[in-house]
This record gives sequence, C-alpha cells and structure tokens, in this order.
Amino acid sequence: MKKIGKILLSLSMITLLFGCKKKTDTNGTKVTDTNATNTKTDTKKNNDGKVHYAFVDYDGTVLLENDVNPGTTISASIIPNPNRANEGDYFYYFTGWDKTVNRTINEDVTYTAQYEKLRIPYTISGNTVKFGYYPQTYVSDESITSSLNDTAKLPSTNTNWISYNYYEDNGKSNYMWYIDLDTNSDGRFDYRGVYLTEYRPNKTTNQATADYSSIDENGYLTETVYWFKYEKIEWNVLNTNDGSKLLLANLVLDSQEFYPDHNNAPFKHNGSEGYVNTYKLSEIRKWLNDNFYNTAFNSTEQKIILLSDFSTREHVQTGSKSSSCKDYIYLLSDAELENYIQTPNNRTCSATDYAKIQGVAVHSNIALWGLRTPSNDTPSLSSTAIQSQYVDFTGNIYNVGTDYTDIGVRPCLLIKA
Repeated sequence: MKKIGKILLSLSMITLLFGCKKKTDTNGTKVTDTNATNTKTDTKKNNDGKVHYAFVDYDGTVLLENDVNPGTTISASIIPNPNRANEGDYFYYFTGWDKTVNRTINEDVTYTAQYEKLRIPYTISGNTVKFGYYPQTYVSDESITSSLNDTAKLPSTNTNWISYNYYEDNGKSNYMWYIDLDTNSDGRFDYRGVYLTEYRPNKTTNQATADYSSIDENGYLTETVYWFKYEKIEWNVLNTNDGSKLLLANLVLDSQEFYPDHNNAPFKHNGSEGYVNTYKLSEIRKWLNDNFYNTAFNSTEQKIILLSDFSTREHVQTGSKSSSCKDYIYLLSDAELENYIQTPNNRTCSATDYAKIQGVAVHSNIALWGLRTPSNDTPSLSSTAIQSQYVDFTGNIYNVGTDYTDIGVRPCLLIKA
C-alpha cells in the first residue's frame, strides 16, 4: 500500500510540473497559463471558411483587422498610415510593411509596420523652429563674392547657371538665372548666385523693364552677380496638436505669381478645369511642392514633414464650392490666418534679401504676401475669377490679380513633433 501511495504521489507531481503551459507576457516575463487550452495570438482561419488579415504597429497594436471571404480585395484607402511618436532626439519614419501587401486576401496574413530611426533635423526655442535651408541674406564680403565669382563666372560662359524661365509680356523668357554652390563639399548648398539682364516685371503680362518691376527699387541692378547665403529657415509655431506642429515662415522667402493668366472663365489646366484662382490648379502650389520643397529640405528633413489634408474655397458664379488638397507645403487660407493670427499688426513681416531680388513689393521693410484663397468679392463680378487674396502692408486682407509676381511667398507646413 505504501508503494502504491508513492506512485500516485509521483504522478500528481508530474501533472503539476508538466501539465501547465507557459507563455511570455509583453514585458518578457514568464507567466503561467492556468487555462487548459492555449490561446494563440496568431491569426488563423475561422471555422466558417473566412480568412483573417491584420495590419499591426511595431509594438503589436492592431491598426486594422478583419475576417473576409478568400479572394476579397481590400481597398487601398483603408490601409493604415502608421505614425510612431518621436523619442528624445529621434523621430521614426514609416518605411512600409514587413512584407509586400497583397490587397487580394486569400489566406491569413499579418503585416507589421517598419520604421527608420532618424535624428530630428530641427531645433525649437520657445515659439520658433529652425528647420530647412534657403538662400536669404545678401553676401557683401568682397573676399567671399570674389571667390564665388571666379567659380561661377557668368551664364554666357558657364552652363551650370539655370534660367528661372520667368514670364514677361505673356511669355517665358531667359533674362534671369541662378547658380547654387556647395563650397565646403558637405552635400548642401552654401550660396546662391543671381544674375539678370532685364528686370522681372511685377505682372506676367508686363514687359521686363524697371518701370514694371520692384527689383531696382529693392536695390538690385542688371548685369551684376549677387550672392545670397543659404541659412536656416525660421518658422513661427501656429498650432501644436496630436504630435505635430503647424509652422509659418516668419519671413517672406520668395516672390511668385499665383497663376500667370488673366482668363476670367474656367478652362482646363494642371489636370482639371477651373478658374485661374483655383488653388489646387495653381502654379504657386506646384512651385511650393516641387521647387521650394526640394530646395529647402534634404531627404531626411522631408521625412519629418507631414502630408497636410486641407480644403480651399473655390470661385463659382453661383453658390459655393471647395476643393481638397494633400500637400507637404502650402499657403494659409484667409480663414486660417484670421484664426491663428487675429491681430492685423501681427500678420506683417519683412522679406529676405533673396525675396527682394525676386521682385517682392516692400514698403518700410514690410512685404506683401499671398494666401491660397480666391477673391471674396461677389461671384458675379468679372474680376473675381482672376483674383486671389493677399496680406497687405498693414496686415489686412485684400484681393490682387493672380498674375502679379510681386506678392511674397510665406510657406506653411506641418512637422512631426
């Protein structure tokens, strides 16, 4: 009897030791699963014949999941665009999923978000952010400009000069050029040279003469090479929300037309039909997200700029209409300006030396700058279709023709923070 008792005791101990299943919790600590059945977190086919798909973040958080019939195609629009929060001096850029996404689901599948860890490329001091580089201050040091001139020479002898291809008298022409130089070989431009043989007119429909330009009034002459130093752009923080900051350049950085046409009827341009003051079809929108975006920000800096989803009122003869845009760089609307900067005096700002050689209108060191919103006049007025809004020297909002080139550019963008 004692032998049998010992055998039964041994069997009980074996059951205790090996009957329980072990698993690891999210902190890496071994815990005991007291349930008789081991529940797996992996996806598996359901008994009803459906298959399971899931998109999960780096930490296992489920972003999207569903059970569907085999062969179901999921819409691209519902696939998540994950955003991992910054940590200390680093931010995380979403590079895609751990495997190629097959939108037609035929079997159980889980996609896990992948990120690239990068050092944050901006600095914050109070309500000011320094981020990106753009030519700004005129270089007056003759020893520097002499060396730069020796390297760059003139457009007639150096094909590295690039024409701005600016308008005059309703057509594009080669009368103003630029060249960028990386003098310390660090992969980033240090100086931009500007050379002009004629003065850029204040309207794309005018002739390129001093009579129709602000460039000579801003102190620049033809047949002279002027150099401008690439410097960090300073931005004012307009709003902080949900891991992001909305920024507005604190200076006018350039000067560009909204759209180079006087047509007061809708027509097809830039991929759709609309008026010349339709922002989604405008030249200024293209310029901001191509020329400015690729000049001011390197590949790392571009990765911390968030895609902004916004709408803008459109001009129509009757009723109202708005169009949506998704851009990295854009102009403020009249409503956004009045919301974020309510006092007109706080809306005024100066222009960089580089913006002045581009022809921005300046008075008492205050520059005009444009908004993305069309004219707020009565839609039935013929002039309404060819006007957009801008901020004048007093900080108030007025209308101006879309073909004016002397309206300054004060970009706006959203960054991860």
